[in-house]
Amino acid sequence: MTDAELQAVLRIGHDTSIRSANGVSMEDALNRTRYRELRGELSHEKLVAALNARPQAVHDWVMYSHDKRTSGGWALEPDSCRIHRPEHRNSSYSFATLPDAVAAYVLHELDFWSGRATEMGTLTFS
Repeated sequence: MTDAELQAVLRIGHDTSIRSANGVSMEDALNRTRYRELRGELSHEKLVAALNARPQAVHDWVMYSHDKRTSGGWALEPDSCRIHRPEHRNSSYSFATLPDAVAAYVLHELDFWSGRATEMGTLTFS
């Protein structure tokens, strides 16, 4: 995965947010970035490193989560560094830092919308 491809995946939060002038649908963003093809090359660790180098992307994903107008997918609670599925009681993960939580959120959220995830999630974290 190239740095440009990784950055494009991180921009999905901004590009699909209602605050963005881009007005891109999630499906269009997934297709444009080739997320489904590239997913095997993405890891929590790669995303954490990229997010630490690009704090604006952390903010973009926090805003994306805050602005969501659907109950589908995942929720991000930045103050507690926690992600969860609102309609699933046993789907909560807590992290030590916000970039860790956002990296997990990105993977869970994009896996959900790409049709890749199982109902309760498929990721493990170190």
